[in-house]
Amino acid sequence: YNNKWMYCGVIANTSPASSSYSDNTSFGWAMGYVYVNGSVQHGFGGWNIRWQEGDVAVMKLDVLQKSLSMKHMRTNAVYTIPNLPALQWRIHINLHRPNDCIELAEVALHDTF
Repeated sequence: YNNKWMYCGVIANTSPASSSYSDNTSFGWAMGYVYVNGSVQHGFGGWNIRWQEGDVAVMKLDVLQKSLSMKHMRTNAVYTIPNLPALQWRIHINLHRPNDCIELAEVALHDTF
């Protein structure tokens, strides 16, 4: 991601607008802030990190606990968005520029939390 805008989280809407991060079924982490129900929450859960090239994050969606958690490896911290509604979730990535990219991979057992 060249311009340092990246959002990663979950969304339930199957046909969101291009500003999908602000969809009311969107929950996730962006550049120093968190989107909860599509609304910006500055500093939510302690997240004030700006993504950097090479960052690794491990995501965990816990439907029983109704939470989305992310372990950010560079800071070795875990951030959680609690109280997710019971919806059918999809992985949600939002990038800004045409050549921006991110890699999704299955989590290795040693990276779980």
